[in-house]
Amino acid sequence: MKKHLILWLLIFTGMSGINSFAQPVSLNKLALEGQVLLDRNIPDTIKITAAADFIRDFELYLKRYGPDSVNTTSLPFVSRLTSPDKLTDVFTWNLKRAEDSFIHYGLVLNKNKKTGETKLFRLEDKGETIKNPETKNLGKSSWMGCLYYSLTDISKGKKKMYLLLGYGGNTPQVRRKVAEIISFNNVGDIQLGAPIFQKENKTFNRVVLEYNAKATVSLKYFPESSLLIFDFLVPVSDIYLGNPAFYGPDGSYNGFLKKGGKFKFVQDVDARNPTENKGNRTKQIERKLPQGN
Repeated sequence: MKKHLILWLLIFTGMSGINSFAQPVSLNKLALEGQVLLDRNIPDTIKITAAADFIRDFELYLKRYGPDSVNTTSLPFVSRLTSPDKLTDVFTWNLKRAEDSFIHYGLVLNKNKKTGETKLFRLEDKGETIKNPETKNLGKSSWMGCLYYSLTDISKGKKKMYLLLGYGGNTPQVRRKVAEIISFNNVGDIQLGAPIFQKENKTFNRVVLEYNAKATVSLKYFPESSLLIFDFLVPVSDIYLGNPAFYGPDGSYNGFLKKGGKFKFVQDVDARNPTENKGNRTKQIERKLPQGN
């Protein structure tokens, strides 16, 4: 334990407050700070302080050098997703606490194609306090908190919209996977979520799957067939209905089919080779949609 505390002191002594701004921010410095975040032997209180220094320095680095200068090999714990048009970059990472739960961190850069102005947003993890997230409009200060692993451009018309898939968990017993939209309003501010997921005559802003922390759950989007596929989750017993700590996959899959700018719920989807015969496959799935959709 002693050598781990010494490592932290060597990295951060003199690097907080005013002194940190006097020193150049480099990938090497960020990588050193990252070692503290990843070290399981360092107490959570110290790691949380280190995380605050890291995100501040990461912001400074991105403002000075831009997202293309980030070498993910140097920061292997940071996920970077870039939109196909190169206008939006999403960086997320997490801090694993001793109790086996996570605090999530995120930075988003968005470049205005017309003006050339780039805005940087810091995402604040409020996943422990957000109730009924499926229906909420969220933003930079009210983020579900997750490590994003997929970004797909689903824009319709002039408004840019990207589908994000992420993984996270704010409690030791429960993990979650999330599908949500990231977009930007007329003044360039970030928006998380959009009312485009439709199920049983109800509209939702995002898809949230919550399940036992030891379970393995799939959530994938296949743009070739416009299909979002995920495991159907059930409790181990009816007495645990509504308690996600006892939920896991039952071997079947449900989905959302993108049609006309909306994602429409489809039950019992064949998840085998979802990109094969995509034309016929989409027609077969469309036949499962409720009448009127």
